[in-house]
Amino acid sequence: MRIKEISDSFFSLLYPDRCPGCNEVLPMDQNGFCPKCTRRIIIADEPACKRCGRLLYDDTVSLCRECIQGEHEFIQNKSYCLYEGPAKKAMYRFKYNGAAWAGRAFSKGIVSEHIRWFESIRVQAVIPVPMYPGKERIRGYNQARILAENIVKILQENEATKDIILTDPVSRGRSTVPQKDLSVSIRRKNLKKAFKLKKNVVKLRDIYSDRDSALYNRVLLVDDIFTTGATLDAVSQLLIEGKIAREVYSVTAVTGSV
Repeated sequence: MRIKEISDSFFSLLYPDRCPGCNEVLPMDQNGFCPKCTRRIIIADEPACKRCGRLLYDDTVSLCRECIQGEHEFIQNKSYCLYEGPAKKAMYRFKYNGAAWAGRAFSKGIVSEHIRWFESIRVQAVIPVPMYPGKERIRGYNQARILAENIVKILQENEATKDIILTDPVSRGRSTVPQKDLSVSIRRKNLKKAFKLKKNVVKLRDIYSDRDSALYNRVLLVDDIFTTGATLDAVSQLLIEGKIAREVYSVTAVTGSV
């Protein structure tokens, strides 16, 4: 056994993995959600909206009402599971209780449920939705970046997606009020001009792309919760108009239903 393996095993004994849903200690050979919580998680699979990924209660339609009525800036969003039960408790720990480790379970779920999709869309780079710096200092991390880092790590182990990279071209220029209690139109207004491209990325774009092409053909945007898609739209629009990406796909850990 190599030194690193011995070190990892010793660390696991001192700090064993916990289930992010119920916070129970997991056996050494397990990670992610425990079997009991896994059985209660509702996977965001079919029937789901083909554009935003929210669960549908009608399997005779392919798009939700909101996606029929209005276009998104991203091409398609996928989520791991419904925002309820163990997943809701885990997300609360992830965002507000300093449980950065909970991101591994969500990232693992996202990739395992949608690996064929990842292989088909062939994105070149993964981009986390940025957090306002002051809020990130208080929380200690950006949960979207934790998700993105883990997703990239998992995908790089797959032959079809091994060349994918993590990049961080967007910053959040100002803080915004919490989105969860706002209407769709107010959410979009709330996010207007909240994001901007980093100066070093603009320079890189100008060096490696011309006036008519983008730095990347396809990118994957990562966030924690899908509600209306306003945040994903705002960042996607910036990436497209700023010639960072020609097409934007997205994933979120959890989603609501329609």
